[in-house]
Amino acid sequence: MERAELIEQIQSGEIITGADLAGADLAGADLRGAVLEGVRLTGARLAGANLKEALLTGCDLAGADLAGADLTLAVFARCSLAGASLRDATLLKVKLLASSLARADFTGAKLALALLNQVDLTAACLARTNLDRAAILEATTTSLSLAQADLKQTVLLKADLTTASLAGARFELAMLAGARLAGQNLAGMELAMTQLIGCDLSGCDLSKATLTQCNFTDANLAGANLAGAHAERALFTGAKLTGAKLTGAHLPQAIFARADLSQADCSGANLERSVFIEATCRGTHFEGASLRHADLSRADVSRSGFAGAALERARLHRVTDEDTEWGDRTAAFGDDAELAAAETWQPKERAPARRIVDT
Repeated sequence: MERAELIEQIQSGEIITGADLAGADLAGADLRGAVLEGVRLTGARLAGANLKEALLTGCDLAGADLAGADLTLAVFARCSLAGASLRDATLLKVKLLASSLARADFTGAKLALALLNQVDLTAACLARTNLDRAAILEATTTSLSLAQADLKQTVLLKADLTTASLAGARFELAMLAGARLAGQNLAGMELAMTQLIGCDLSGCDLSKATLTQCNFTDANLAGANLAGAHAERALFTGAKLTGAKLTGAHLPQAIFARADLSQADCSGANLERSVFIEATCRGTHFEGASLRHADLSRADVSRSGFAGAALERARLHRVTDEDTEWGDRTAAFGDDAELAAAETWQPKERAPARRIVDT
């Protein structure tokens, strides 16, 4: 099929089915609203083409050149874009469904509000892409590159990013619940207000990262490095921080309720007004840390060290402190007798009701 004939049929609203357009030169073509079913476009030249609101089902675009193309509101279902170039393309609100994007190059593309569902992104490059409010669901992300990408409010549920390239990526209000990032280098990264619930961040380098108001509830941060990180008002409820390094971290008003910080190093950290209620802090280093107004009620701080720690008005209600090395805690609050009575209160057993027998 010739270029002019194809454009004429598309503009007249015809559905193109089963056509072989491999290697075709369609650069800059106006293909708005095209409906293509089972069309072969391998190696086709579509750079700068207009494919707004196009619907492609079961099409093969492997190795195609779509650089700079306008794919706004386009839908690709069960297609192959393996090895295709979409550099600097506009993919606003695009839907990529059950398709192969392996080794595809999206460098600099605009993917705001895009939906990528059940796609293969193996070795794909999304470097410098705008993924504002995009959703990547049930995707294969082995060796995916998100270097310098903008991921504001992006959804990456349960994604395996252990082999992803994340250098210079910016996360804000992103949703990464259940994602796997074990061993990743996230030093200095912007992650403000990101949801990291249940994530595997074990062994990650988060030193000097911006983690303000991040949610690490039930996350695994064992052995992670958060030295010098800024995590004001972050949530670590139920998180695992065993052996983690938090030296010099800025963590005021952070919540560590029921978290496990055993053998963690929090020396020199700013933990003012932080909450450690029922936390496990066995063998934890708090030397030189600021714990002013912190709440350690019912925490286990056995064998921990607090030498030089600032404990003014810290709550040490019913702490377990076997073999703990305390510094000066004269300005801290100890057990609260009334609160302890309320916490241990048990209802009295009622006497059995008397039976009244009529005579």
